Amino acid sequence: MTDEAEGKIVLQQIRQMSQDLLEHAIDIDNLLADLHNRIKSGGQINKEDLLNSLNEIRFKIGVIEREDTEEMQEEEILENMIAKINSLIKVTFG
Repeated sequence: MTDEAEGKIVLQQIRQMSQDLLEHAIDIDNLLADLHNRIKSGGQINKEDLLNSLNEIRFKIGVIEREDTEEMQEEEILENMIAKINSLIKVTFG
């Protein structure tokens, strides 16, 4: 596989991770809005439901953190590939 093809694959993976990250952020926002509305309504809030919602938010934040770490590693690989391609271009075309 050529460096260019590998670069395209990495870019697609980064794009997908960014889209997943956005979806997780929207999910977290929706969960927080739901909690806000439940608290604001002044009704009884089941402690167990509240803890479950908070745990779900914490889980989604953990997923985002893991994906962010993976994305940073992918970007590092991509930067190295770009440096290699630039070196090949300089060697080929002077």
